[in-house]
Order: sequence, then C-alpha cells, then structure tokens
Amino acid sequence: MILVLAFEVFLGGLSSPDGLALGPDGTVYVAEEKAGVVTAISPEGEVYTAMNGLSDPEGVAWHPEYELLVVEDVRAGRLISSVAGTLQDSIPNPEGVVVCQSGEIYYTWAQIGGPTGICRWTPQNPDSIITLPVGFMLGGITCGPDNMLYASNETPVIGLVISVIRVNPDTRMWWPYAGGISSAEGLRFAPDGRTLMVAGEDLGKVVAVSPEGETSVFASGLMAIEDILFLPDSSMLVTDDGRGKILRIPWP
Repeated sequence: MILVLAFEVFLGGLSSPDGLALGPDGTVYVAEEKAGVVTAISPEGEVYTAMNGLSDPEGVAWHPEYELLVVEDVRAGRLISSVAGTLQDSIPNPEGVVVCQSGEIYYTWAQIGGPTGICRWTPQNPDSIITLPVGFMLGGITCGPDNMLYASNETPVIGLVISVIRVNPDTRMWWPYAGGISSAEGLRFAPDGRTLMVAGEDLGKVVAVSPEGETSVFASGLMAIEDILFLPDSSMLVTDDGRGKILRIPWP
C-alpha cells in the first residue's frame, strides 16, 4: 500500500476537481466542479481552459467525433460536446460518462430520492440500458476489457454491500461485482487489463478489485477522491477534491 506522502502533485490549485479524461494527443482533461470549467493539461505542461460556462461538471470523456464530452451533475443536467454543443438536456443528475472502444457513449444518472440508471446516447434516440431502484445511486462508469460496463454505487449503506456493478449492455442484465467500498466514485481498469481500480471517496483510498471481486487497498491518505485515469506510461492520476489537486501515483 502506498501512502499519500509519496504522491507527486500533477496539478494543484483546482476548484473541486472531479472527472478525468485523456485526449488522443496525451492531453489530460479535468472537470472543475465549483468553477464550472474543464481544464486541459497538455503533454508539455501547458494549462488552459477547454470548456467553460458549465453547471457542476463531473464526468468527462473523449470521443473521436464529438471530442471532449462532459456531463453536468444538476437536476436537469446536460451531455455536452466541445465541438457540437448540447447533445442531450434535462438528464436527472448525470455523473459519469464513458466512450467504449466501439465509440458508443454511456452515462449514469440518478434522480434525487428516486431511481438511477445507465443510458446509451445516440444521435437518434438515447436508450436506457438499466434502471435500478431507490437505494442505489450510480456514479462513475467505465468499459471493461470484456466489453461489459462497470459502474460504481455511491450510496453509503447499500454501497457497502454492492459498491460496483457489472452490466451487459446488450442483454441489459447486471450483477454485483464488488463490495465494501464506501461512496465508490470513479473507476478504471489498470494497464494489466484485469484489475479494476476504484476511488473510495469517503475512505480517501484507491481500492483494487481483482477479477474475482476481491478488494485490497492500493493507496490511502487521500481526501474525497473522485476519479482515476491511467496515463500512457502506466502511472495513475487521481483527483483529490479535498486538496484541490490531481495526484500522480505509480502503478503497480
């Protein structure tokens, strides 16, 4: 287990950093929720604003056609493209967005006091994949090497029992994948293609989940972590909302 004192600061001075995305040229994008912007960090270290005028941006992703995608975690949120504008509006509190290898776009949503689910976005018609009952609140979402979707459940009680679910987007069936992670948020598969890394917001820990669903603490000592991203050199970035920083952690 690695302690926070060993972490390198990739970028500091951020206003509630949340979702992370990697562009094809190596640019890192981070949603700054309180500032209402998406900030870009080029491979050369240049920092600039990629998108602004947003309301509580959380999840970000890169798409080959729509380029930078972002969702706003508000009661009537939007899925927005940096080149095409608003793709969909009036989404109840969307939080995570992902682009799979096929180019398909998925996002999570969660009505306050109501159900939650995963939607596949297409230009013709957004398509609901699953809807879960009250007690679940889906947050982060990622595509697995098995072409399944993996989503985190951030509720404090049920989330301890079912922290991550695995979803077949074709059959629309889902299964519990991992438990014991309080307020699970962002998640990504590690470079080995097997280990799922999950941000435990309340724990201030990055938790590793094996293909069998077994969990172990990979890094600790963080504060209110939100998302995880792997760089081409296999190092891992983590947004530390509590400190307003992106931290770089070596992997494995």
